[in-house]
Amino acid sequence: MKIWWVILSVLLVLFFEPHVSLSGKTYTAEELKAMIARGQYPKQGSAQTITKKATFLVCKKAADSMFFQVRTAGYPAEVIVNTKILYMVKFWTEDGVVTISCTPLENKMVITRAPYE
Repeated sequence: MKIWWVILSVLLVLFFEPHVSLSGKTYTAEELKAMIARGQYPKQGSAQTITKKATFLVCKKAADSMFFQVRTAGYPAEVIVNTKILYMVKFWTEDGVVTISCTPLENKMVITRAPYE
């Protein structure tokens, strides 16, 4: 049951707190996929980072949940690191980039998001 509270918390943080910038550039899923395939990533603005206390397993499940939701919506998403000491996913959405990192040593989840410029 605890995992659902973490997932809900992540969703609330990502989608209901004020965005870093509402006036940044936006891209379609197709535009982002093409840019990433060419190795030309969108320019990012100032990032906002939020840290939450979470066990590695809970954090990883929450990150995976967001990862698969973004992928299902058609946007690019990648698992950047998948080891016993760090799990990190990154996904590109219409208006910005989100990275979620999980570390078992510190039992924390770090969510970083940056709007496009």
